[in-house]
Amino acid sequence: MPTPFLAYPFSCLIAREAGATLTGYNGDAFNDWLPKFCVSSTPKLHETIIAHLAD
Repeated sequence: MPTPFLAYPFSCLIAREAGATLTGYNGDAFNDWLPKFCVSSTPKLHETIIAHLAD
């Protein structure tokens, strides 16, 4: 079983290809070298999650 650190790039790629919204914790563009990210199925849900992470 791969470690989470090695598995995360693949899961992010799958999420992007499936149409998910993927950004950094603060809503900025996703950075492959800084694996602190937020992924959600819709832009509205993504806004809500990012707002809660900012608190």
